[in-house]
Order: sequence, then structure tokens, then C-alpha cells
Amino acid sequence: MRQYQKAKTVELISIIIYYLLSTAVILVIQADYLGTIIIYAGIPSLYLSLKRPELIRKTAIYSFFAGLPVVFITDYLAHVSNTWYEPSVLGVRVLDTFPLDIAIWGFLYVYFIIVFYEYFFDKDRDKKSFSPRVKYEFYLISAFVFLYPICVCGLCVPYSSNTL
Repeated sequence: MRQYQKAKTVELISIIIYYLLSTAVILVIQADYLGTIIIYAGIPSLYLSLKRPELIRKTAIYSFFAGLPVVFITDYLAHVSNTWYEPSVLGVRVLDTFPLDIAIWGFLYVYFIIVFYEYFFDKDRDKKSFSPRVKYEFYLISAFVFLYPICVCGLCVPYSSNTL
């Protein structure tokens, strides 16, 4: 058991060093948005997934169905209220508002956060099913999607020049 903890500590330190070095590389090569996403989230996610392949399926499903709607909703509201505007590296915009790049960003970052937690900190080894509590998150996202057209005025940002 002690050997196992020591190996995990070495891997955690290696990931920290990777982030320090990758930051320097990104700054030197002046990587674009998509390149930065792949370097910061894609490569570490791939590494941890290869170390624990049993995590891939469940983590990918959760990242897609729970992470992406939150990213899309947040970015959409920020865009239509003129809070921010993101340029697109791929040149593709969904609903003519937000770049497809954020789907890649949202998926990879949510995936990395979950796989990182599961790999280093989670003690529960039953990874075959989702927690019953996950359904509440899906209820919340669904409620927002269906109530948005009804309550759109409550989402206006007062300092914005554009109203919803």
C-alpha cells in the first residue's frame, strides 16, 4: 500500500511539473486557443485515461451530457448579453453565437477534472454506474433549458448594451 501511495505522489508531482513546462512551451510557441486546450487538458486526460481505462466510458459520458450543456448555456448567455465574445480557431459557430471550440474546451476540461479526481483521490472503486444523485444535476439543466424562454428577462445583465 505504501508503494502505491508513493507512486501516486510521484505521478502527481509529474503532472505539476508537466503544467509548469507546458505553460512555458505555450508561451514560447504562442499556441492558439485549441492548441492550449489540447496541451493543458487533452494530453493529461489521455495519460490518466491510459493508466485507468475503466474510467474512460463513464467519465466521457458524464463530461458530454453534464459538462457540455453547462458550457453552452453559460457561453450563450454571455454572448447574447455582450459580456464576452470568443474568437473561433475552427471558424465554426453553433447557433451563430458561440464557437465550436468551446465544446472541445468544455468536454476536455470537465473530463480532465473528473478523471484527475477519480485517479488520485476517489476511494470508491465501483465505477460501473453513476451515483443516483447525478439525476438532480440533469433535472436542473433540463429545467433551465425549458424555463429559459419564459424567464429570459431575469437573465439580462444591467450593464450590457444588448438585451436578451
